[in-house]
Amino acid sequence: MRKIYCLGLHKTGSTSLQRFLLANQVVLAQRGLLFPPVTPQAISRFVAELLPAGQKRAMRLNEYMGHNALAYRMISERLKSFDFPTGHLPAFSSAHALFLARDMAEQMAAETVVFCSEDLARASLMVPEVPSIFAETFGTEAVTILAIVRRPDEALAAWQTQKLRFGAPFEPLWKTGIAPYLGTVHLEYRPALEPWRKAFPEADFVMVPYDEVKATGGTVARFCALAGLEQDGLAGLSERSNPSLPNAVFEIARLALAQLPLPSATALRGFLGRWAQTQELPANQDVDMLGAQARSALLRSFEDTHHWLSQTSGRLPFFPSLAQMGAAADLSAQEAAVRALPGLRASADAGLNDPRARRFLQKLSEADLRMG
Repeated sequence: MRKIYCLGLHKTGSTSLQRFLLANQVVLAQRGLLFPPVTPQAISRFVAELLPAGQKRAMRLNEYMGHNALAYRMISERLKSFDFPTGHLPAFSSAHALFLARDMAEQMAAETVVFCSEDLARASLMVPEVPSIFAETFGTEAVTILAIVRRPDEALAAWQTQKLRFGAPFEPLWKTGIAPYLGTVHLEYRPALEPWRKAFPEADFVMVPYDEVKATGGTVARFCALAGLEQDGLAGLSERSNPSLPNAVFEIARLALAQLPLPSATALRGFLGRWAQTQELPANQDVDMLGAQARSALLRSFEDTHHWLSQTSGRLPFFPSLAQMGAAADLSAQEAAVRALPGLRASADAGLNDPRARRFLQKLSEADLRMG
């Protein structure tokens, strides 16, 4: 039985891949590839879709992100200081989830079992024995490990826009620098991935830059090629999940999160996303989210990691564009937001239904945006 572990990393299309695997779970299982349900909700869905009267329903978090829940269980059971995210409840213990996955694979005579979650990399960073638990459960033969790695300045910028969804105010990178991310999976690529190499020394360990994956069809397409999947009859091949807000309007949404009630801030973020689709805003790579000082520190701190990525993958260099990481784009996130503000105000009356969010836009000044 072949095992494929898709480790992320963060902001490299993992959610799109999870949703693709769930959307095609029954069809793939019939073809011999099991994306094992390991949460109560995921089991209910899988069984329902096997029945003749089963219907496709909207995906719930613990269905497509069930392997995230498993990763978090593996952390929380071994690190008492780590709080299991309540959004993933109810959830089995990790031992029960892994038993379920293995037993299901054996009973179904699966040819391939796939685990997919960027939090598998987070788990191995925080608890390095996590990959060994998978090795003990499923064996070390016929293993493929996929790690898609994004250049860290781009990954951090994308994670900033992701944080808008979490509902808590936060400071931008151009204020905090990279210090809050040191020691986390967002920068510590080697200690997050090395435990998997040690636990599976004979594995086909595939590390690939995210830019290359995007240029060759995206994460779902890369997985299908890796797994040898014929794409005929499969759904969600081109679905883009978890899209980020453009960098050019990020500061407006971030300030709203700090100053408005959460429902109004959420309404404004939704409006910003819709409005941005109708505008010719600067591309994300042309809007700097970090600032020159943070970029310089990031470039210095990443040298050893980049050397390891290059040597381990055989890609020399792993990121051909690494030097660009130290060069800030001419347009800052603050100035990009200043430029976007007049057009937003002009469109808000017709497209933004929340009165508090509209008043926030009308009162927001260029000075507010520049000061953050």
